[in-house]
Amino acid sequence: MENLSKLLDELTNNASFRKPLTADDDFSQGSDTLFSGFPGDLDQFHSLGRIKRTPKKQSDQEFEIELLSKIDILNDALFEHKVDIDIVKKAYVQIGESIQELSGMILDQHSDIYQRAYSKFQLLREIYSQLDVVVTGTKTRKLKESDIELTQAQIVILFHHMQKLGIVSKKVSNTLLATSIADITGLSSQKIRQALSSVDKDTENIDADFKTTDYHAVNRKIKRLQQNLEEDFSARF
Repeated sequence: MENLSKLLDELTNNASFRKPLTADDDFSQGSDTLFSGFPGDLDQFHSLGRIKRTPKKQSDQEFEIELLSKIDILNDALFEHKVDIDIVKKAYVQIGESIQELSGMILDQHSDIYQRAYSKFQLLREIYSQLDVVVTGTKTRKLKESDIELTQAQIVILFHHMQKLGIVSKKVSNTLLATSIADITGLSSQKIRQALSSVDKDTENIDADFKTTDYHAVNRKIKRLQQNLEEDFSARF
């Protein structure tokens, strides 16, 4: 279980959020003396300045993909395979402490680390809620899909256009948006995340699950929403 412990340590380590991200790391460590390579210079070396290369900065999307990959591996190890309950409890405590630390880091929504820290906070919270059931034996009531009147495809269409209109921040990633939608609908965040990646009409990955009936259903709800607003407006003013 050494690999599992190592993975858990990597996932719960928030050290990268405690210092500002920089793209100016210096790769010039080591000797500054290089062979010039010109004829007649054999056995001779010239003191040349090493080229300082700027490392490629990991994008927020790449960060989330890497994070999701690690969480999937951890999920598989903890829930698909029967691991010792002590290991599960250790993961529960360690992830809980990491979430608590992240909760303090995401207080400032304008900080440079906010997007990534919040993404990690949401994803760790998902696995923590699953571990909570195993460790404490207490099940929190999960919303059922029957509690809502739109299908998954219809909800994805609705939130996609809300984001395009700026009702939902355009800076919110599909991962965070999917997690939030899952929290308030009871739908699977993973399936919503996949659908969000293919709902845009300009994407090359058009999902066949989006049908004309879905758009009509969303349109009817929006018209009903408009009607409710007009009725509320008339009653208030």
